[in-house]
Amino acid sequence: MGEIVPSNALILERTEKLRLLFNTGHSLHLFQNDIRPTAATSLKAFSECNFDGYLPVTLQGKFAEPKKVIDGEYHTLASACVFAATTTDEQTCFGWYVRDQKNVKLSHRFSLPIKILIGTKISVRVDGQVWSTAILTLPT
Repeated sequence: MGEIVPSNALILERTEKLRLLFNTGHSLHLFQNDIRPTAATSLKAFSECNFDGYLPVTLQGKFAEPKKVIDGEYHTLASACVFAATTTDEQTCFGWYVRDQKNVKLSHRFSLPIKILIGTKISVRVDGQVWSTAILTLPT
């Protein structure tokens, strides 16, 4: 038996569902602890930034209509979310995470930590991508 190949129509449908999910009840946060998030990292593992001027950003309505990247891959890109520091106290930001009321849904560690000083602005655009996966079906 050969592999099962998802169509562009199915991948587009999955990406649209991802867009609708993130556009409702989700928010974007920055974290200040030196962790490397994995798929198993829980919400409790993140230490949220708390510099003056910091507030999480709601993602309500921020994700755009899905666009095809190539055959077999679509994405939905959020508009820019900007965090601005108004403090003279230093803080280090290691990355961001997207959460709902109970769980982390996405997270990203910056390639280099960002030192937060007065006037520092961090702009984040979350890109939700869905692509096909090859499923190997073995004969029985």
